Amino acid sequence: MAMLNRSLPALVVALFALPFSSAAQPLACPAASTLVQIAPCPSLDQLRAGFLGYCGDNARMLDGDRVTCASFENYLRLKNTARWESADGRFEGYLSCQPGTAAVTTLGPAAMTIARRGNITRVVCNYGDDAALTHRTRARCTVADPAACAADPAACRANCQ
Repeated sequence: MAMLNRSLPALVVALFALPFSSAAQPLACPAASTLVQIAPCPSLDQLRAGFLGYCGDNARMLDGDRVTCASFENYLRLKNTARWESADGRFEGYLSCQPGTAAVTTLGPAAMTIARRGNITRVVCNYGDDAALTHRTRARCTVADPAACAADPAACRANCQ
């Protein structure tokens, strides 16, 4: 019992140090080949039902969005998505199911952008047209080497403090 009492304070200190030490590590955009699909793509029946509900009689409530409901194809581009995450769970986003899930793993290197809104910083990895994963944190983040990042998207790193 005395040994447990002596090791308990050290264990508590070690547990509190873990989140802070991992937060100081630079963030890099995950390689597309390591992304994991978390939710399935919606079925065609689900998409049709959603189109009728979203674009049906209540379309006037969509703040003048005439593009999404102009056609079922337009609706599919916006709503036929599934949730994806990086293998470590730090980045997440909704990616299109249109080209098929295998196409996600062939996306090129991501360009990184950082934006702060209120107390939340968004580190966004853009893989191309409408393909982005986001890491949200309360920490303040900056691009580690903007020149290297501009020259090679794969070299982008974010430091979050």
